[in-house]
Amino acid sequence: MLLSASVYASKTDLKQNAIALEQLGIDYFHIDCKNNAVVFEDIANIREVSKVPMDLHIIASQPEVFYDKIRKGKIEQVAFQWEDIEDKETFITHCRLQFKNANPAVLSPSGGGKGEEFEASTPPPQIGIALTTETALPSKEILSGFDFVLLMCTVPGESGGVFDNRNLARIIQLKYEHPQLKIHVDGGVNNEIAFVLRLLGVDLIVSGSYLMNHELLASGMLNLMRTPESLDTAKHIAVKEFMVPKQYMPVLNQHNIDFKKILQTIENHKLGFVLIENGKFEGVVTNADIRRGLLKNMDSLNKIQVTDLINNSPISINENASLNDLLKLIRHLNFIILFLPVVDGQNHLKGAILLNNLLR
Repeated sequence: MLLSASVYASKTDLKQNAIALEQLGIDYFHIDCKNNAVVFEDIANIREVSKVPMDLHIIASQPEVFYDKIRKGKIEQVAFQWEDIEDKETFITHCRLQFKNANPAVLSPSGGGKGEEFEASTPPPQIGIALTTETALPSKEILSGFDFVLLMCTVPGESGGVFDNRNLARIIQLKYEHPQLKIHVDGGVNNEIAFVLRLLGVDLIVSGSYLMNHELLASGMLNLMRTPESLDTAKHIAVKEFMVPKQYMPVLNQHNIDFKKILQTIENHKLGFVLIENGKFEGVVTNADIRRGLLKNMDSLNKIQVTDLINNSPISINENASLNDLLKLIRHLNFIILFLPVVDGQNHLKGAILLNNLLR
């Protein structure tokens, strides 16, 4: 997971912060442009002292006003605030022509004639749309024209807000229904939220107040990117809010499976396991379980029984457990797990936590 520092969240000199953050290995500088072209002067000033790529967020009713500046500034990635755009249909068409056209020559904002060309060594920026929590996800046809979605989990362009947990379900929906899109998250990202976002496989987080106003920038960055020992303040975040629902998971009914179906399901989902249920949660079959089954029956593979492959007593967690409960469980295990089934009080399968995302 990449980290983008929202540089305007600090009152310290921009160049001074840029130098310090680059030395610490920051991935991007996040710049909010609330219909104000002055930010491009700030970008130019930062470019004088740093080679860290720019992560620009345009909040404007007519974003085409900034297209030339985006090109001239060689901005690496830019998100446009969806709700503020007056003419969304025209924006979608012209934005794709400006930045997604295979030909490096781009059209002018008015749609006629050729504008400046990207230098051969300068690729066009990655482009995305930014969405507030209250905005429904656009259609697949609209999203297919972008590289990423930036979910604004507090008020866009304002620093210091609290992360809205409703966005966790939106991240999961994007991840599994639009796998071609990268997911960026901005707003209210502290160390506990950053850990959850890593679990969900988010590609980039933007941190403003938490990082930029931290007593030590290095300590703030470390807290955002490491797995914490515990999070006593995270008791209000329940597992059911960030688990992947079983509709997106490899799940089979115990009375309707055979060896081939298990293998095919594991192959299709590429997660290395399948969850087994029969009204209630019955167990799991992992790559390791299959390997043991094969070794046990090497002389006659036809003798492999599906029931012999199922681990009927896997580690699981209740959907109402807190994030802190999850951390305590992981810490107390003396072996590594890459996923954790989630159940309710009656042992019905609800979903899973994918811990392998922590390795990304």
